[in-house]
Amino acid sequence: MADACLERLEPSWLVGGILDEPAHLATAVLVLANLPATGPAWRAGYAVGAVAVDADHLPLVPIRHTLRKETPRPPAHTLFVPVALALAARLTRAHAREILLGAAAGTCIHFLRDLGTGTGLVPVQPLVRWRTKAPSKAYELAMALLTARAWRLPR
Repeated sequence: MADACLERLEPSWLVGGILDEPAHLATAVLVLANLPATGPAWRAGYAVGAVAVDADHLPLVPIRHTLRKETPRPPAHTLFVPVALALAARLTRAHAREILLGAAAGTCIHFLRDLGTGTGLVPVQPLVRWRTKAPSKAYELAMALLTARAWRLPR
């Protein structure tokens, strides 16, 4: 729904970004509803990871006024971020480990949505600048299937 609004209304870059965060969180909730039970520390890290990676957009607010399909991704939109979080988890104690692993997973889900909507993802920037993108219909189908599966899961 947010994606349809963003596409049709073509809001300013800042307004579009604000609308985008609940959509990232909704994607994360749909995926989480289909995962085995996890602890509260992991879930908290997961929720933060699903949206916090977009903090790298904030320094760009004064200079970007529109978001187009060709707009490059900010620096934290790379697979190095979840890898770094997972590696940091290996060096920490249990509670922090759960938070960091959840954040790594949430960041991956954020990137999953970026692949199917918007401008895609540059997986290993700054090493390479090629961008990958999935068809938006594939993302929409995946979300519909996750919704149907979550609806059928026993509570």
